[in-house]
Amino acid sequence: MEENRHYVIVDDVITQGGTLADLRAYIENYGGNVVLASTLNGRSNSAKLPITRATLGQLRKQAGRQIEQWWQEEFGYDFSKFTESEARYLAKQIHRHGIDTVRDTLIKTRPSGGL
Repeated sequence: MEENRHYVIVDDVITQGGTLADLRAYIENYGGNVVLASTLNGRSNSAKLPITRATLGQLRKQAGRQIEQWWQEEFGYDFSKFTESEARYLAKQIHRHGIDTVRDTLIKTRPSGGL
């Protein structure tokens, strides 16, 4: 990984965009710049990768600053790095089950040694 270098990322299939989002966050956390992301196949409703301001605002309102800070510490990036689909899914889970249940589920199901 080289700082200030431009990167193109490619995945075989996109569903929620998590693989691309994780790779983008990794590259950007180490000073790289993702200039293009592409997939070979995917769901049509996942074609829009960037999170919208409205969805980001809704998620931040639902989850609160403490949870976003916890997310940053645990996963290495904040909510702004989510795809639109990931953010909507997380917001839906928080609405249905509550933030504490969602966080506890993430902790229990997270692979040991990190993502």
